[in-house]
Amino acid sequence: MIDEYCMQSEILVSCALGGRKEHFGSCLALVNTRARLLGDYNRLFVLSSGNWASVLKDIDAAQTRFESLGIPRVKVVELFPSVDRSLIDAFALNGYGLSEHTYFALTKETLLDLDRGDIQIPGVVAYMRWYETGYRSYEDFDESLWSQEAILRPEYVKVFKPHWLFVDGTHVGYACCAETPEYTCVHDVNVFPSYRGNGYGLEIISKTIRYKRRPVVLRAGESMERFYGKLGFKLSSRNTVVEMS
Repeated sequence: MIDEYCMQSEILVSCALGGRKEHFGSCLALVNTRARLLGDYNRLFVLSSGNWASVLKDIDAAQTRFESLGIPRVKVVELFPSVDRSLIDAFALNGYGLSEHTYFALTKETLLDLDRGDIQIPGVVAYMRWYETGYRSYEDFDESLWSQEAILRPEYVKVFKPHWLFVDGTHVGYACCAETPEYTCVHDVNVFPSYRGNGYGLEIISKTIRYKRRPVVLRAGESMERFYGKLGFKLSSRNTVVEMS
């Protein structure tokens, strides 16, 4: 069941950003016509196993749909963990690059003696004021992209509530967290660069999830196993990612 929650959390992120689900045989596309970008906005998953040629046909149908909407063809296709190994091997044998996403899950928290800051959950207006300031500071800032974000991001924060950590009145980092009837998803954990190395990352996560529904799932690289393990998270799921270009 953890595998399912981990993958559903990925879909939840994209839907919160304005994506809608479209099915193409064995595949599920997350289609976002308000933000014709890749990354979390427009994505493609293989949900079930099947003949390799038929799966490719489903992928192509989804890619054609993206193109018809002015959305770039996705560069990666994410396979649910339940997909048969034979399908993964077929991609490898036919020259497709493969990588992996890893997920951590927590069912019982290890309580740490962390009490150096306070969590605040900002309202949408306060969040958007802060978010816009950061967004406009990027060197490649684009006004047209911001106009899309200004519409989509408030809907995202209604699902993935921002949890800001303040230490002595200073905002040092944040995490976004969504609680569903079945599980909790932590997304986009970040400690600002000048405050890293002080244990604030653990504190943000610990205080964000303290009273949330179990299990708590999040996606992170395998190298983070020791870090998340301090809170009781375990590496619980993996899924294959196929490089399409």
